[in-house]
Amino acid sequence: MEPVLKLLEFDIQTPSPDPRTWDELLADCHGCVGPARQMLETQGVTDPKVLELSDTACAAALLTRLWQDVRVDVFNKGHVFIPRDIAARHGLDLSLMVKAVKLDTDRGCEGNQRTGSCDCASMPRAGMLALRKPYRTTMGELAKRTEPLFIESRAIYPNLPPELRRAYRRMAYEARATLGMIAWGGYDTLTRRPKLNALRRAWVGMQLRFSR
Repeated sequence: MEPVLKLLEFDIQTPSPDPRTWDELLADCHGCVGPARQMLETQGVTDPKVLELSDTACAAALLTRLWQDVRVDVFNKGHVFIPRDIAARHGLDLSLMVKAVKLDTDRGCEGNQRTGSCDCASMPRAGMLALRKPYRTTMGELAKRTEPLFIESRAIYPNLPPELRRAYRRMAYEARATLGMIAWGGYDTLTRRPKLNALRRAWVGMQLRFSR
């Protein structure tokens, strides 16, 4: 596994749940990706600007994982990472969302206990249907706020050793492809967890092959 992806998968903690604002969540994510910064420093990368770009790149990937796993985090731990101010702006009641996810998964659903996925996700219950529109608009804004972070952090690539450059590119390409899957699904990660299909993975591989 690529070193940065391994850090994101195993070593980087998730931010505190129930953030009040986007800025609070983003700052918390930056605080969670310290292991990636430390890895760069052990490889001799000490430029403060490069380290800041690393924080941004990893925070963007971490945010993407949060948007991908909204249902999983609610189902497994009751955690919600959607900023309250953005949810309120779109009319999304987060407490009702938590109740609806648990009810949808616990009653009559042969769900996957690890992912919180639901085999009847294509026919969600009334509570989930009522939440779908405000949830989609909320998630749409969050995804669109996340995308520019990847664009900003691209400036890190020329300043990294080749192996780390490839690792950061893979992290960014896979996360942005996941954001694309979230958009393709109408920003509804509440009833089904989006994941990269074979076509998207092939696209990521092609980008890596021709990148420098």
